[in-house]
Amino acid sequence: MTTDAYQPCPCGIDKKIKFCCGSEVLGDLAKVEEALQGEQRLGALDLVNRLLAADGNRPCLHMYKAMVQFFLKEPAAARQTVDELMRLAPGNPAGLALSAMLECFEDRVEDAVELLQGALEAQQGKLVNAVYEGLGVVGRALLIAGEPIAAQAHLILQTTASQGKDRTALMSLLELEGSGQIPLSVHGMLDLLPLDATSPLPASDVPEFNAALRMSYTGAWLAAANRLEKLAEKWPLEPAIWRNIGVLRARLINNGAAVDALRKYSLLPGVPRDIAVEAESLAQFLNEPGEVDFVAELTATFNVTDAAALKENLTTNKRIQVVPFDPQQFQEENEPPPQAVFFVLDREVPATAAGLTRDNIPHVVGEALLYGKQTDRDARIEFSSAKTADYEAKLKALREAVGSFLGDKVSDEVSGKLLAASVALTINWRFPDETPDELRQKMIQEHRTQSLLSVWPNLPMSALDGKTPRVAVIDPAGQIRVQALILGMDLADNEENPDFNRLRRSLGLPTLEPIEPVAGQVANLTPAQQTRLVMSKLTDDDLVALYRRAVMLGAPRLVRKLALEVVARPSLDKRPEISRAETYDILSRMASTPEEAIAMLLKAQEAVKAQGQSPARFLLAEFPLRLRLRQEAEAQRVLNTLMTKHIREPGVGQALTQLLTQLGLLQVDPATGQPVMPKRAAVGPIAAPATPSSGLWTPDQAAPPPPAGKSKLWVPGME
Repeated sequence: MTTDAYQPCPCGIDKKIKFCCGSEVLGDLAKVEEALQGEQRLGALDLVNRLLAADGNRPCLHMYKAMVQFFLKEPAAARQTVDELMRLAPGNPAGLALSAMLECFEDRVEDAVELLQGALEAQQGKLVNAVYEGLGVVGRALLIAGEPIAAQAHLILQTTASQGKDRTALMSLLELEGSGQIPLSVHGMLDLLPLDATSPLPASDVPEFNAALRMSYTGAWLAAANRLEKLAEKWPLEPAIWRNIGVLRARLINNGAAVDALRKYSLLPGVPRDIAVEAESLAQFLNEPGEVDFVAELTATFNVTDAAALKENLTTNKRIQVVPFDPQQFQEENEPPPQAVFFVLDREVPATAAGLTRDNIPHVVGEALLYGKQTDRDARIEFSSAKTADYEAKLKALREAVGSFLGDKVSDEVSGKLLAASVALTINWRFPDETPDELRQKMIQEHRTQSLLSVWPNLPMSALDGKTPRVAVIDPAGQIRVQALILGMDLADNEENPDFNRLRRSLGLPTLEPIEPVAGQVANLTPAQQTRLVMSKLTDDDLVALYRRAVMLGAPRLVRKLALEVVARPSLDKRPEISRAETYDILSRMASTPEEAIAMLLKAQEAVKAQGQSPARFLLAEFPLRLRLRQEAEAQRVLNTLMTKHIREPGVGQALTQLLTQLGLLQVDPATGQPVMPKRAAVGPIAAPATPSSGLWTPDQAAPPPPAGKSKLWVPGME
C-alpha cells in the first residue's frame, strides 16, 4: 500500500505521487487500495466517486474507478472513465492497459495487444497494477482467440513479474502449458537468442541488438522487434536477429511477419538442420491453412417415402450403422431433432472376420440424419460426406442402403470444410463385432503405413505453396518445409513410429537418429531433440529435471519416454520430487490400449500401498477399463474393494456414485435426489453397460481418463 509521497504514482505516469496526483490524496489512496485488497469493490467505488466530486483532475482516481468498473463487468462505464483518464494524462500506461482490457470485452484482441504494448513500453519494466492485470486479461483473451503462443508469452511475463506468487497467473500458465495446445515440435523455438561468438554483427551494432533484447525482457516486444528489423536491413545474414524477430512478432500475433522472419532464419547458413526444421514448424503452426488444405463437406437432402418404416428398417439393415445420440445436440430453433442418426456403409458387414482384408472391409461413406414429416416439409434424410473424387459413389451407396425409402434429391449444399489430409488418412472402417484385436491392430497399422508412404506424399499443401511433398523436396527450402511437416506428425504420436523415418528415406530426406546425452547439457537441447535422447544413459539428475519439465509442457511423447525410464530406476525411489505411483498414473493415461492402462494402474496401486496410502483413486480409474474389456468378474472385484475398504475415505463415495451414474449403472431419483439402481440392471455380478459396440474404429480411440482423483496437470514434486 502506497504511503510515501515520493513513490511513483499508481496511475503509471513517470512522476512521484507528490508531483502527479498530489501528496494530499495519500491517505485516501491508502483507503481505496485497502478496500480493493479486501474485494470491497462497491465501497472503493463509492469512495473514489466522492474524491472525484471534490477534485476530478487526479488521474489515479480515474484509474481506480475504471479498474473497479471493469471487474464489476461494467465495460461501458469503464470506457467513459478511461477516456477521461486519457484526456487528463495522454499516454498514461494504466489507461492504455485498461483500454486493452476493454478491447478484450469486445473480442478485439489484436487492438488489445497493441494498446498493452504501449503501456509496457512506457513502463520499462515497472508495472503498475493496471498494467499487471492487463497482462493476465489479454493473455487469457489470446488463449480464447486461439493464439496460444502469444497467450503463453503474456502469461509468462505476468507470472515472472509476480515471482510466481500470483496463483491465478501461475495456474493459467500451467494449464496452458499442460494443455498440449502448443505442439512439441515448436516448444524449442519460443525463447529469444543472444548473440553467439560467431556472429557477423560488428561491435558497433552489438549494443543496439542487446538494447532490443533488454526491451523484450520488459515486455516491450513491438519496440524491440522494430529495432531488430532495422538491424536486419544492415545485417540480413545474422541468424539471431531473424529468429528473435520471428518470436517477437508471434508474441504480438503479427503472424505473417513472424512466418517470414522464421523462414528467413531457417534458410540461413550456419543454422543447424534440427533447429531450422523446428523454426519452420513454428512458421507452419502460425500460418493459416489455405484452400488447397481443405475439402468441402457436402450435405445432400433427399425426400423419404415412409420415415416410420425406414426407421424400423434401420436396425436390421446390414448397410447401416445406427448411432446412439442425444436429441438436444441436434436441437435447432423451431426445428425438431432427427428421429435417427446413422452411418452408411459401402457394403454389408460380414458375419465373421474370416477372410477380412483391407480391400473388403466395409467403409463408412457418410453420416445421415433422418427427419420425420413436418407441417411445411416432407420427411427427409440429410446425408453428409466429404466431396472427394468418389463422392458420386458415396451417394450410390446411400441409395443402395436406403433402397425404396429414398426419394428425390432436394438439395446439395456445402455444409463445412474438412482438412484434406485428415480425410485422406482417416480410417473409417466397420469391423465385424467379433474381430480379434490382433487382426484389427494389424490391419490398422498396415493401412496407416500404406497411407503415410503412398498417399500423404502426393497431397498438395499450402505449407509447400500448393506443391506435394514429393515435388517440394526437389528444392532445398522445400526440404526444410517437408521435414517440418513430418516432424509435426511424428511428435504428435505418443510413441516412436519407425514409419516416419521410412517416409523420410522415401523422400530422400535425412532420418532422425538417437542422441547420446552429455551430462549437464541435455537441457540445452530443444524438447523435440530431447525425445531422441538415449534415456537409459541420462544421469538421475538430468532425467528428473527433464521429466518434470516435460509434464509441465504437456508433451506426451517426451513424458512417456522419460516416465518409462523413471519407473525403471530404483535409484529414484528416494527422490522427494518423484512419485512412482503418480508416474504410473500418467503412463496409464497415455496408454494405447485398455490392457496397458490397467497394467500401469495396478503398479500405481502397488506403489501407494507400499507407502501406506490408499489406492482408491487408481481403483476408480481401473473400474471403467475392466468394463470396457467386458471383464465382469474383475470389475466386480474392483467395485467390491471400493465398497468394502475405501467407501468412507473422503471423496470416494461421491466419486464412485458419479462414476456409476456416468456408466449407466446407477440413476438419480429426481424426486429424492438419491441414487437408485436402474430397472434394467441385473441382480448379481455386475455387467458391462448395455450400450452396444459399434465395431467402428476411429482415430481418437483410447483408454478413457479416470473420472476422479487429482487433476491431469500433475507436476512431479507438486502436492
